[in-house]
Amino acid sequence: MEFTKLSAYISLSLPAIFIVGLIIVISQNPWFSFTGNALSDMGSIRNPVNYYFNGFLMIFAVLGFIAAIGALRNGLSYLMPLAMVFLFLVGVFPEEYAPHAPAAVFFYVLALTDIAIVGIKLGRSGTSAGYAWSVLAVITFA
Repeated sequence: MEFTKLSAYISLSLPAIFIVGLIIVISQNPWFSFTGNALSDMGSIRNPVNYYFNGFLMIFAVLGFIAAIGALRNGLSYLMPLAMVFLFLVGVFPEEYAPHAPAAVFFYVLALTDIAIVGIKLGRSGTSAGYAWSVLAVITFA
């Protein structure tokens, strides 16, 4: 299978992979609460099943990197490949280790900035769909 098709299939699968992966991770961490915990708490070195969360992040980051490289080659991504590298590092370094916080911040900033840039680029296409994507991307970034 050619890389462009592979990256497109992965891109389309990422939302489902994220939801299923998060459900599995949360099922192994019944104490977790979206309002009382950070997601990274599931990857803490104090959590005996931290490998579920950290492993999921690393697998998701690798798949996201493949999708992002495909998007980059098609002019639809600029910063997302680097954001996926930082997401992988979030999985490598649990929250107790110094590199965790900068990796998480860089992941979020790069990913959201990339979404906004691509949205603005699509908005300049002059189509109503492009304009809608542009507005949604900027709202997501904000």
